[in-house]
Amino acid sequence: MVFSDDLKLYNVDDTRRLNRIFWMNPTQLNNWYKYNDIIIIDTTYKTNKFNMILCFVLGVNNEGQSIILCQSLFNNENLETFNWFFKCLKSAVSDSPKVIMSDHDLALESAIEQQFPGTKHFLCLFHIYQNLNRNVKPKL
Repeated sequence: MVFSDDLKLYNVDDTRRLNRIFWMNPTQLNNWYKYNDIIIIDTTYKTNKFNMILCFVLGVNNEGQSIILCQSLFNNENLETFNWFFKCLKSAVSDSPKVIMSDHDLALESAIEQQFPGTKHFLCLFHIYQNLNRNVKPKL
């Protein structure tokens, strides 16, 4: 992977606390070029010891298995963070995904539009059904 000099794959604040980090191993890089047509982006919200957000980019291989294409830890889900994440991804790979599926996060959606203008964005059916069950089912 070749990264530009001005793009940092990690950020540490003045107290030496890690704010964000991006990584992609060689197997993931190889898989990116095979299975990057449709990717899924999902985050876990502060479920680890350090209260950081874990972001996964997933693809599906030829056997129908979910595979992790890259990952990142960060401390917030704002537009600046997602733009940084996608810039790291674009520095690691040369191909843009054709479709990105995610939950309904406005900062993520804006970053996708800014960083991958030719990529279509769709909401994940799992999250749509989850929201329907949470918001509509109790009223029925």
